[in-house]
Amino acid sequence: MLGREWLWVGLLAAAVSGCGGEDDDAASSTASGLAGFYETLREDYYQPCDGTPSSVGVQPPYFRVVDESLLNGLFVSVYRCRDSDPSSCDNEDTGSPLIFLAEETAGGVFHTDASSRSGNGADCTASWYGEDVKKSADGVTLASEERSGAWSGADCTGDFTAALVSKTKSLPCFQREVREGRLVQ
Repeated sequence: MLGREWLWVGLLAAAVSGCGGEDDDAASSTASGLAGFYETLREDYYQPCDGTPSSVGVQPPYFRVVDESLLNGLFVSVYRCRDSDPSSCDNEDTGSPLIFLAEETAGGVFHTDASSRSGNGADCTASWYGEDVKKSADGVTLASEERSGAWSGADCTGDFTAALVSKTKSLPCFQREVREGRLVQ
């Protein structure tokens, strides 16, 4: 058994050491076609999701899209940048990303999502959060959406099964944010 545990430790170390963070100079030279340094052109916030957008400014003013090549495939992460200097960007070691390890889906969109359930007893709150990175006319579009709702009964007790995780995707949309970025380098 000990040999098998070391095999998993070695595989995990190899996967982590394969993390991106490399400084790609042009989006066209990347595996995803998205990697590069971007200036935030606009950021719109919707609450409710189908409501009128309100501008929330451009924070962060710049961001970097990075290809993350892991043993199980190509992923995309998006890191915040404090200013127009690419060295001002956070990376996997120094900050929380805007989007972390999004996986390619249909049409060149990179997507990540997470579901949760909180509370105990007969009532609970369930949430779903999803994020997308995709090409746009000026560069890339980053979109995030949060869904949440109250559950009761059997949905709140026992294991958080795959069926319940799937059910979180159909919860009412609470808020949505869309950020447009123009490729700088």
